[in-house]
Amino acid sequence: TNADVVTTAANVVLSEADVVLTNADVVTAGNSVTAAAGQVTLATNQVTLAAGQVTLAAGQVTLATGQVTLATEQATLATTAKTAAELALDQFTDQYLGAKASDPSLDNDGNALITGALYFNSSLNNMRIYNSLGAWTTAAGVSNPDFSITRENFIATAGQTVFNLAQQYTVGINSIMIYVNGIRMKKTADYAETNNTRITFATGLTVSDEVLFEHGVVSNGTSPAGGNVTYTPTGRIAAGNVQDAITEVALESLAAVVDDTSPQLGGNLALGSFDIPVSPTQQTALNLKFPAPVLTGTSLTAVKGNYYIATAGGITITLPSSPSAGDYLAIKDGTGAAATTTFTVARNGSKIASSATDLVFDKNFADIVMTYVNSTIGWSV
Repeated sequence: TNADVVTTAANVVLSEADVVLTNADVVTAGNSVTAAAGQVTLATNQVTLAAGQVTLAAGQVTLATGQVTLATEQATLATTAKTAAELALDQFTDQYLGAKASDPSLDNDGNALITGALYFNSSLNNMRIYNSLGAWTTAAGVSNPDFSITRENFIATAGQTVFNLAQQYTVGINSIMIYVNGIRMKKTADYAETNNTRITFATGLTVSDEVLFEHGVVSNGTSPAGGNVTYTPTGRIAAGNVQDAITEVALESLAAVVDDTSPQLGGNLALGSFDIPVSPTQQTALNLKFPAPVLTGTSLTAVKGNYYIATAGGITITLPSSPSAGDYLAIKDGTGAAATTTFTVARNGSKIASSATDLVFDKNFADIVMTYVNSTIGWSV
């Protein structure tokens, strides 16, 4: 019996051992499941990473496509800018032809000349402009450097008769022209040339009268070789050298043309002891007088052919609209304070000296003549 008990006990131990073994198997299976789950998680993460890499690659493709598009647009803009620059250069070289020894008949590209074309005449040392009549003329305001016109402006006091000039002129050869309120005065009848810096009027002027003195001088009276050039004076020319001669011919001839009261249309206009041949068209132009000045202290729209004197600062003188080639007008500062109290010349849609900006008048007593040339230059000053 005791032996049976031992045997039974042994069987119990064996059964418990089996249970332990079974539990070990369970632990092993659990570990396997955990490992498999980890591998699934790892695989899921790898899939997610791969998807992110695909998205990144797609974004890089989109960025590259955008860069290609941008580069294409920039290339297009560069081509457009190059074309515009070439066009602007061509237009400029059509407008300004450079220095030439004589009047050209074609532009630098061999094409017909355009109205308003410019070039520097190296033989005459001046600027030339091609006008709307198909002819080359000396550009307004540009003269031979050996000859100059000096303008001096004054505002008269009540009864003033004596005016002292800052620059000298040559007495006795009609080298000075004088205007009072835009009207040219006559030597002897209206004034006397007291000396080479003084003019004395025969009658006292009215307060605020605008007085303009214009006198010309030739700064070089020598020949190219450096010797004095002389000639025998005839008629009204009293000078004895080329300096006085050129001055007198330039100014006295103009004065005589303006003063002539009986012009002969189609013939020769007598000027003392010498003649200047003129055509009927030229004679008609010579008969025209400079318009009486329009004094204004308020803003207005100008009319072609008029002469405006601004008597107040801060105003605007608007140029005529839709001007035609050859239209002109004159504007002057009558305040004597334009440098500090400016006034404006509004372009009214046309350019002024090739610029699409208004002109600010800031020179004391200055006066300008504005002539409309074309749409490119606009109003020439």
